Amino acid sequence: THTSALELKAVDAKGNTHSVVGTLFNSTEGRLIEINGIRLEAILEGTLVVMQNKNSPGVIGMVGTVLGQAGVNISQMHLGLKDDRALCVLNVDQAIEPKLLASLVGGDILWARQADL
Repeated sequence: THTSALELKAVDAKGNTHSVVGTLFNSTEGRLIEINGIRLEAILEGTLVVMQNKNSPGVIGMVGTVLGQAGVNISQMHLGLKDDRALCVLNVDQAIEPKLLASLVGGDILWARQADL
């Protein structure tokens, strides 16, 4: 647990509630520590790719292969798991094209989003 954390909740157009929890390490280093009830620890800087997938073999390798073939370097990878749902937050060296991001979704990957911080 963390002595201080900030939780943000939002309701989408379909009425689904989503949440993120963040905290500070060393009083200055922002960390994402939970998304929709799945705990992880991700560094909040640069370009992030956030994905949720079914917990099944080969997903991480496929994502690395697809991004690598497109010339996208993954500088850090952060993973979380709850029941059969897995969450992956990637720090990448540059923003990725929307078509490439969309190509990741399908099969075992349920959704993928990009954020530039």
